[in-house]
Amino acid sequence: MLFRLSEFHMNTILLYFSFVIVSAMLAFLSQAKIKIGSSGASYRKIHTVPFLLSYLFLAFFSVFNNIGTDKASYAYFFDISDIGNIYSGFEIGFRLVIGFAKLFTSDSRVFIGLLSFLTVTFYYIGIWKSRMYISAGLAVFIYSSQYYLQQFNLMRMYFAASIAFAFIDLLYKKKFFKFGIVLLISSAIHYSMIFSFMAFLTGWLLKAKNAYSIAERDKTLLISVPVFFMSFFGYNLLSFFSRFPLPVITKYLDYIARSGGFEFGFKWIFNVFPYLLVLCLSKYDKEKKDIYSVNAGYFIMVLAISVMSYRIEMIGRALSVLSIPVVLMLPRVLQDCKEEVKASGQKAVIQIFHVSIRIRYHSIRMITVIYMIFAFLLYLSTYLHADGIEEFRFIW
Repeated sequence: MLFRLSEFHMNTILLYFSFVIVSAMLAFLSQAKIKIGSSGASYRKIHTVPFLLSYLFLAFFSVFNNIGTDKASYAYFFDISDIGNIYSGFEIGFRLVIGFAKLFTSDSRVFIGLLSFLTVTFYYIGIWKSRMYISAGLAVFIYSSQYYLQQFNLMRMYFAASIAFAFIDLLYKKKFFKFGIVLLISSAIHYSMIFSFMAFLTGWLLKAKNAYSIAERDKTLLISVPVFFMSFFGYNLLSFFSRFPLPVITKYLDYIARSGGFEFGFKWIFNVFPYLLVLCLSKYDKEKKDIYSVNAGYFIMVLAISVMSYRIEMIGRALSVLSIPVVLMLPRVLQDCKEEVKASGQKAVIQIFHVSIRIRYHSIRMITVIYMIFAFLLYLSTYLHADGIEEFRFIW
């Protein structure tokens, strides 16, 4: 059987399903259409209460859970640290976070709860700032099904990644330099955010004259070919740089030392699919293609990390920090496709043209939802034990 969910506590599995269903439904309700008069015209009105309830629902379980393999370690290092002597094994940014938290509390449960609360908050801030461009329900569905559960374990990595979401408006306003600075600051909390910065920088460099043309998209795919093959030698490259005493490299020395044999499969195709979808559908936004061009860098980085993870398994975790295109840009390009359907219905001379566009949009949306459900089930059946979340427990 592909999904061995019966091996786990069924109450926990049902609870995890409820995280996705309840949070997404409330977020969908927050963007319900309101009819105006007898004309039948409608507009998208943002209802704050359902969106807030969706956020509080996930925040509650994130703050008050007592699960996750790494959580006990973070609690221990927080307990043995004080303002003048913070555990030196963490990045400088996270040590500052611990030092700041120590000014207010010495209870590790409060610290971990605050970190979890801020993580969910920052993700929802990013979705809220994007609400005029996307389906908030789809974005919350993607976040809750693909990333929410794993942040119970990889707390620090997801906290660092969530900071970029809180400042996503810089990307929308085309303040690319400032957004890059945010990514660099986030990497001081967890070095894996360097991958996100490199992905962003690659996409920025690929962007030409603020227009993401078909030629540039083809250029991205052409660049991906040598990247794909070069990634096979990523182990050797990292081993070479491990000779230099750089903090970023030093952190991954243990991962390199524990790397095993090379068994290549098709997991990389599964990983790059949503990024490839954004890449192919970005043509529908006439005005903001330069924003979508950033996704090209993420696509290339995900491809490289996915291939390298076959040899260095732990590096695959870095995919968690490359979530902006999946959570925010994918719903946005789908919304652009939806707008094209509406436009085609108003100006189409031949009705079959409009029908074909509708079929294409609904097919892509259905494929996206099926992919997310499949990925969610795959995570439940594969990583619950590894992440230490196979049985949900509260802190009390």
